[in-house]
Amino acid sequence: MKKLRLGLVGVGQMGTRLIELAPERGHTITAEFKSNYPFTEERMIQAKDRVDVWIDFSHASLTEKLVKTVSEHQLKLVIGTTGWYDKLDDYKAMVQNSGAGVIYAPNFSTGVYTFNKIVEFAASIMSKLKAYDVAIHEIHHHEKRDAPSGTAKSLAQTLLTHYKASGLKKKVVPLAPGNTDIAADTIYVSSSRVGHVVGRHEIQFDSVEDSIGLIHDARSRNGFALGAIRATEWIYDKQGFYNLDDFFADLLGNQE
Repeated sequence: MKKLRLGLVGVGQMGTRLIELAPERGHTITAEFKSNYPFTEERMIQAKDRVDVWIDFSHASLTEKLVKTVSEHQLKLVIGTTGWYDKLDDYKAMVQNSGAGVIYAPNFSTGVYTFNKIVEFAASIMSKLKAYDVAIHEIHHHEKRDAPSGTAKSLAQTLLTHYKASGLKKKVVPLAPGNTDIAADTIYVSSSRVGHVVGRHEIQFDSVEDSIGLIHDARSRNGFALGAIRATEWIYDKQGFYNLDDFFADLLGNQE
């Protein structure tokens, strides 16, 4: 495995974990953009000769500038930031054929990816059973800004694909506090922000007779950070725009 020089865009809780874990994989953090030294296109270009792959855990307001910069200068980027997926097609078009390499995900954890596959399988069955309703609830620490979480949105889309096909559900809607106007054709996603919860996602299939629950409960951010570091190792020698399925297809077949 090649030892990489990594650059961080955003040094919050995830960035701190990356700084701690990167050396365990033989990598070095050689550049950091943070509050007292924020990202600019000029600074990223100046650092390109000492960074092999950039990792972004900043804010969606920076994503377009980041993608534009890496595309124009054939850089490599791992995006863990969420909140920009409405522009996914635009960014993909920007990266494709540019010589850059970008991989994005709301969560790089192996456990979360596996959980999503379990939810997908469950949805393929439950979406055909009219007796069962379905909902998502996610809980995170009080400092998390976005709600619902990117992972919850991804899980909701996984469910919706099957429920649309069966005709039982038509859309996904974040459930606002106090909302009692519940539509039968909607998958609702609710959120809580409390204490220091790293991340908990629950899928509930409920009927008059019984209830089936699926839960992923993160015990630390190490799983997220390690997944992001493995993504840097994967994208290092690639060009194009990739997602979790591309990444894990290789990772699960070549565990280290």
